[in-house]
Amino acid sequence: MYLHKGDRSTFLGKGQSTTLFSLGASTAMGYSSRVQFEGVVNARRYVKLFIRQGEFLGHKYGKAKQEGDGNINKHTILKITFILLFIMVVSYILGYRLTGLQAAKAHFSVGKDPKYIDEVKYDWGTVYLFDTDEGPRTVISERYIFMWVARTGFHMMGNSDQISVIGWGNNENCTVYAVKILDDKVSYIEMGKGEYRIRKYKDENNQMLFSWDIQVPWQDLNGIAYNSDGKELYLYKLRQENPNTIRMDQLKWYPIEE
Repeated sequence: MYLHKGDRSTFLGKGQSTTLFSLGASTAMGYSSRVQFEGVVNARRYVKLFIRQGEFLGHKYGKAKQEGDGNINKHTILKITFILLFIMVVSYILGYRLTGLQAAKAHFSVGKDPKYIDEVKYDWGTVYLFDTDEGPRTVISERYIFMWVARTGFHMMGNSDQISVIGWGNNENCTVYAVKILDDKVSYIEMGKGEYRIRKYKDENNQMLFSWDIQVPWQDLNGIAYNSDGKELYLYKLRQENPNTIRMDQLKWYPIEE
């Protein structure tokens, strides 16, 4: 379990569970728009091919130089240099960067000059939260060899609720969820299901950041906001005005009526 550094949090569950489902249902219905380019996946294969070619030529050059082979000439050196430059240019066009943050900012969904909010680090990559002119964005950056690339972005719908969602994203290895608290009476929030339920307290920015190292669907978030005395104040749920229609913009924090 990866919990955000610096937060006052409590992991309420124990052990492991494999009964949770994917968040894909919510992303497909529009609450968060998960964006992926299949072309990038194919392009990675070409980049990997050129990297291997460059490694082969570099190894060949180094071995020949060590053995004193005079057949390695300027043409071969120029060829190696060209391949390396080609790899760098193509990688940059495809969104590859030297750091995870640079890769996340290069993702088209964040637009220009995104405001950095927070991040959650994993062994395989980092999840970044941004505030943009078009609303909150969550981007997943993954480490690839010595570079980083962000292929997935999530679009959140901003609002002025007393508890508003400012970040939400997942893949097969993680789920990250963040809220902004405007109600001073809210002291902490509990989210998750069964063994993976977590308690978080407000930070100095009145925000809470939840993270899991598994996929957690919105049906299993089960968010409840409490005051300092443990009284339930808000419930995170989907309120359906029409039982035959699901609108994901209605999935939010609702005050618990007395």
